[in-house]
Amino acid sequence: MIQAIVGLASTTYTANNNTPSFNTQGLSELLIDINVTSVRGVTPSMAWFLDRQGADGLWYPCYSPTALTAAGVISTTLGPGQATNQGFSNRARLRWTVAGTATNTTVSTGANSATQALTSTAGMLAGDTLQFVTAATSRTILTVTDSTHVVLDSAVNSTTSEVVNVTNTPAMTFSASIQGQ
Repeated sequence: MIQAIVGLASTTYTANNNTPSFNTQGLSELLIDINVTSVRGVTPSMAWFLDRQGADGLWYPCYSPTALTAAGVISTTLGPGQATNQGFSNRARLRWTVAGTATNTTVSTGANSATQALTSTAGMLAGDTLQFVTAATSRTILTVTDSTHVVLDSAVNSTTSEVVNVTNTPAMTFSASIQGQ
């Protein structure tokens, strides 16, 4: 009989973390499903691990699929004789790591405006902070209107080719479930 063990609702994760440990005693296999629906940042990457707890109380990875760098799905069955032929102990947890760098861009057309033209808005979201280097000021993005324009919380007098540092954290939005039988 299949039973639900872990369920993570779709949430945006920006830092390494793990689920609370869960009991796997008496289970012969685990069904692991991870659904990444969005990513942000430059070269974002997220890796997952199913860790088992050793007799010494330490955590050891027993399953680690290829890290994802874009939206996608990971699905496997873990256990002796399964797609991932790996045993596990009486306690396990799902752990993940987030990697990548914040986004940087340049101003493509200088303006004294709350709407700014940038070379790219890739990886940017509302709420991110733009630091205009030459103007020596920061503004918060209210809206990313398209692939090259943002609307800021207030006007800034920018210059063409000005470097803009974006304060955002690489992130991935995903949901996950682990079932056992």
